[in-house]
Amino acid sequence: MKKAQLFSFCTIALAALGLILYMVLDAVKDYATGAQVIFGAKSLDAVILTGGLKFSFLLFLGFVFAIAGIVITILPLAGVKCKLFPVIALALFVAAAIFAFLSVSCAVVYVEALGKTSTSMGIDNGKLGVGAIIAGICYILAACTSALPIVLKK
Repeated sequence: MKKAQLFSFCTIALAALGLILYMVLDAVKDYATGAQVIFGAKSLDAVILTGGLKFSFLLFLGFVFAIAGIVITILPLAGVKCKLFPVIALALFVAAAIFAFLSVSCAVVYVEALGKTSTSMGIDNGKLGVGAIIAGICYILAACTSALPIVLKK
């Protein structure tokens, strides 16, 4: 029982670290942080001369998956028992990692030119930032530690 709790604490710590670093550090190199890429930011001169970023539902979904994985990992520590919780947490963290690694192509960029607004998916010539890379790695490690109780029982 103690090993399962230790794995749960490691999972929570890794996922929370990844989530915080994704929001604070650059998700797209030299352009925007994770919070700006998910929730949008106006007048980012580094992205384009006139325009910015819009809310990205796909990246928000990755954010929700990471939080849901943390909650699913906390539930057994609070006394709620279900044999599928480690499998669900594993799937949620893998999905969150995939969305973290797709930050460049899932960002929604808008351009204002001559009074017209056009929207496109992805940042042209953008590179994956350090925040997205570290968050993706932390989510993968959290997925592995959430699956350890399943593997060690057999």
